[in-house]
Formats: sequence, C-alpha cells, structure tokens
Amino acid sequence: MTDNTDGLSRAVKGLGLTLSPKHQAFFVQGSDRAGAAAEYFKKLADAGVNVHAANAACGPGDYGMILWVKPESYPKAAKALGV
Repeated sequence: MTDNTDGLSRAVKGLGLTLSPKHQAFFVQGSDRAGAAAEYFKKLADAGVNVHAANAACGPGDYGMILWVKPESYPKAAKALGV
C-alpha cells in the first residue's frame, strides 16, 4: 500500500500495466488455532454477507487474513465484524 497514488500510477503506466479500481478489504489477525478463521466467516454468514475472496497466511503461532466482500456489502460486513 502506498499513499503516493500518483507515483504508483506513473510507475505502473511506465511498465505498460494498468491498475484496477480501488477496492476495500478487511484485514484480520490473531493466534493460529483450529477454527480461528471460521469465526470471521460465520459472523459474515450470519449477517447475510458473502465473502468474495480471501487470502490468508500463518506463521509461528499467528495468522493474518484479508477478506473481500462486494462493495454494496461493505457496510453490513463492517458492522458484523465490529469495525
């Protein structure tokens, strides 16, 4: 992530690439244990929010996960996750 979006746009354009539109996502993290990620999926499911995509990684005892939802579901998802 960068705060210099103009510089990023110039660099990408210089490489002959294009950027997708800006997206929002949720980043969650915690202690790695069985069912830890499922708790977030359950909160979203109970709120009627579908997860569009997810990406997770874990290290020694910890995990981090990015959850994407459709833009129209973002406010409902934020409420369900307590953001």
